[in-house]
Amino acid sequence: MANGKLTTIEGRLSEKGGPHPLPKQKRLIYLLLTVMLSMAVVPLVVTGLNLMKINKEFLENELLLLHTQLANDTSEKVAIRFENIVNELKIIAESQGLGFSLDIFQRRRLLIFYLERYPNILNIAVLNKGGKEDVQAYRTIIKTNDKASINEERDIGVKRALQGELFIGDNHVSSDLPEPFLTIYLPIKNDIGQITNILKADISLKDIAVPIDMVSIRKDGFAYLVNRKGGLIIHRDKQRVKAQENMSDIEIVGKYLAVGKTGGAIPFRDKDGKEMLGAYATVKNLGWGVIVQEPKADAYLSVRTMTKTTTLWGILTIILASIIAVFFSNRISVPIQKLAESSLSIAKGNFKERINIPSKNEIGQLASTFNYMAEKLDEYSQDMRDLFVSTIKSLAAAIDAKDPYTHGHSERVAAIATMIAKELGLSAQEVEMINIAALLHDVGKIGIEDHLLRGAMITEDQYNNIIKQHPQLGASIMAPIKQLKKIIPGAKYHHERFDGKGYPDGLSGKDIPLVARIIALADTYDAMTSDRPYQKAMSQKSVIEKIKEWSGSRFDPEIVKGFVSALEKERPI
Repeated sequence: MANGKLTTIEGRLSEKGGPHPLPKQKRLIYLLLTVMLSMAVVPLVVTGLNLMKINKEFLENELLLLHTQLANDTSEKVAIRFENIVNELKIIAESQGLGFSLDIFQRRRLLIFYLERYPNILNIAVLNKGGKEDVQAYRTIIKTNDKASINEERDIGVKRALQGELFIGDNHVSSDLPEPFLTIYLPIKNDIGQITNILKADISLKDIAVPIDMVSIRKDGFAYLVNRKGGLIIHRDKQRVKAQENMSDIEIVGKYLAVGKTGGAIPFRDKDGKEMLGAYATVKNLGWGVIVQEPKADAYLSVRTMTKTTTLWGILTIILASIIAVFFSNRISVPIQKLAESSLSIAKGNFKERINIPSKNEIGQLASTFNYMAEKLDEYSQDMRDLFVSTIKSLAAAIDAKDPYTHGHSERVAAIATMIAKELGLSAQEVEMINIAALLHDVGKIGIEDHLLRGAMITEDQYNNIIKQHPQLGASIMAPIKQLKKIIPGAKYHHERFDGKGYPDGLSGKDIPLVARIIALADTYDAMTSDRPYQKAMSQKSVIEKIKEWSGSRFDPEIVKGFVSALEKERPI
């Protein structure tokens, strides 16, 4: 139609013998030029800006995740090292409790033996119930200005030890010691469990400082350790430690003190007003805070480099596209509108869009090239999705590998959850989300020690305070990653029960997210039909009967019905 009109107008002008009207010619050229630039430049700019935004968010999330993981790993190392020290003291206390048949000289020789064996112990003494020293062994005489505080700790430590408790004093500094120290009190019991004496030990924090001092991030990133009042325990600037500098006025330390047990990652300013990026994590059983930080400028250097490079190449590409558009604009005719519309569709992410122009000239070639580009973008989009799913599966397999009894557990749970979701008539997008959530439902176990996951005999305290924390730990691990926001409820609430007796929050009924209700049933089914240290695999039939019994208590009745129906279709009972 457009070619017909154009021919008619040109014919009339030729008949009159007059020239082509210049304004109309200019408007046509400008229109064609605008369309070509829109087709070439607009998608490029939109895609470039989107890619820059996505890459920036990804890098920022990676930075926060790195700091969080580093803080958590360091706090765990500190906790393990301190736990080793406490275990050493418990060995000494036990030997003293069983050694009352020895005389004072022999018991002192025993203390000296342990003092030589355990370099973290500076001084050690056995106190009577009145707090007086009966037996002692000294490595060094500690000089400190905190005598009043130490005496107050002594009274509290003796009292707590006589009550059968372990007491850990605050950190102190001495001019004779390169690192801070603290004092620990614990009860000494005889062979029938009666508290007879108190073990008092001065502990050097030199060994505790090792994992803190080992943290190094890029140019100026490091870690330090603060106590429950915000005072420095370990820092690369030893003078600040000697001065027992209080760090509570720094935002990230203040947040750690306010929040308590939960770790996090935030941007903040240090005491000099310098912008920093960092994370904090609490040391288990001590309440100390590990702070990991680095200058924001160093952390975001890769982000700025990426933005600068992308912008430069974008400008060069736009200039090149503009030159090509000017050169070829007068050779573009009717198909330009079709090309523009298809280009816009591609820019919006519809990589299935194709152009059907049978012309054999340059426009036809452009159309063929355009279709090839769309095909490659479509393949790239699918490859990226496949890569994402493969990465999730690899992570799930790595988590399952921590326990040989759970090998393949996450993928089986994902398959069962997907089967249920399809039976319930959920959309393809919802089914995919449930599949990914099921693959990651046990991601929190990555933060639990292997021997606790593999051990058939764990204490009730370990189960309640460690194992049952894995849903919340998983949610915390995924929280900094914006793209996994919709996945978090499946991991966090898959141990909730329909009757409200589950954990971590005791949700009930439809207050439990649908994805978590589905994963809960799939998780239980796979666990009961698999061999575990604490049980043998049950038959499919008996497990299904149990699940039916738990309908309305553990599980959503609607999901139980969907599960049974789907299982009968795919795996006849």
